Amino acid sequence: MPIFDRVLYAAVVTLSACATASPPVSPRPQYAQPIGSSAPAPASPVLLPAAPARVTVNDLYPVEAAVADVLSGPLVFIGLVGENAHIECAYRNDRIVIIDQYCRGFPIAFGVTILSPIRGRVQIFAEARAPIAKLKRAAYVVFSAESEGPNTVIAPPLSLEMTFEALRAYDRARAFRNLPGCVSKVYGEQIRETCSKTLDVREFIARDGGFVQNPPESWYELVRRIDDERRKDHVRISDATRAAIGRQYAFAHGIVMHTSPERLAITDGIAGPISATDDGGLVVVGTKSTAPDGKFVGGASIPVAVRLDSRGKKVWERTLKHQRFIDFEAVSVVSVRDGFVVYVLSYVDPGQGAVARLVKLDPQGKPQWEWIGRGNGYFNTVYVDNIERMPNETLHLKGHIQPEKGGKLFHWTGEVDREGKLLLDEVGGLHDSPGK
Repeated sequence: MPIFDRVLYAAVVTLSACATASPPVSPRPQYAQPIGSSAPAPASPVLLPAAPARVTVNDLYPVEAAVADVLSGPLVFIGLVGENAHIECAYRNDRIVIIDQYCRGFPIAFGVTILSPIRGRVQIFAEARAPIAKLKRAAYVVFSAESEGPNTVIAPPLSLEMTFEALRAYDRARAFRNLPGCVSKVYGEQIRETCSKTLDVREFIARDGGFVQNPPESWYELVRRIDDERRKDHVRISDATRAAIGRQYAFAHGIVMHTSPERLAITDGIAGPISATDDGGLVVVGTKSTAPDGKFVGGASIPVAVRLDSRGKKVWERTLKHQRFIDFEAVSVVSVRDGFVVYVLSYVDPGQGAVARLVKLDPQGKPQWEWIGRGNGYFNTVYVDNIERMPNETLHLKGHIQPEKGGKLFHWTGEVDREGKLLLDEVGGLHDSPGK
């Protein structure tokens, strides 16, 4: 299946009349997981009442003009963010902001979003069977362009001085907006040109249709310009980019991180799917599977921990199986003074809950010790919701437990020392009560 159909955000955003794709279905119910700590999200853009004035095709940002605006001056790198199997980079010049949807990953796909504070938004997407930078239009499998007019419904409006976080929030708000627009798409031999109900598609074809069917030389110049930017090695691990690069690496290498995207913030001392290393790199944990895509097969999951250096290159990868269990999910990791501790959900029976398990790895990824919580995945089994490294290097565990079959859930607190010995095993009040 072409990337155009597999990657929602990489494709041209559909018009408001189209349905939104559903998220992928998890292969199994998720059990207790360390939730980590999330950084405060930037303020969401506010939707304003739509402007009453009637919009025509002439009000939309011309596709060729958007390309010319990108080429009008040098591009300045703003920042990057991870999106599934690829990383997006953003740039600006004196006229526009441009988002390169594939500054790492998928060389056979090329997607750019061009945002003008004055003229609107244009998104162009190309896909081929070889690197786009070396091809002409005739070799593209998919080529499309979408044009919209100026923002009338989102506040604050676009500014060229926005941070990348604010810019990305603004662009997402526009992507799921009700702003009028038109799109032209060539998919193989098929040509599709559509507009919002208030716009004349014939006018759009007359003005912008030729760009997709016979793109000007300026399009290829834009591709070369962006390809040159990709070679400048903007994608480096830092405090601001570590989560994005870890997420991209995991997705690109078939590692499922068992957490939601908003919980990818890295906080020192709090367990999460990604942890910083003392050399500026990261450790990412998750699960690989030998089962077919989208299928759950008991015993097919392989828990892994991967260490990357400060340039995002793999240093080592370790599997974290155990002979007592038949299925696994590596869900979080926390750095300690002399290595890393990985939390692995380990299943005696994949049809019931998981047993809590900690695996200590040294800086080279060699296992040092393991701690396995009580229970077999049902009653009297410890479920860990949060792991925090304390100043004395012990690990403080908070979770819940069902002491008796069919009974109520209670809070549970534990503490494990630097050698993997359980120092505290305490059952508290009812799990659904406000306090412990």
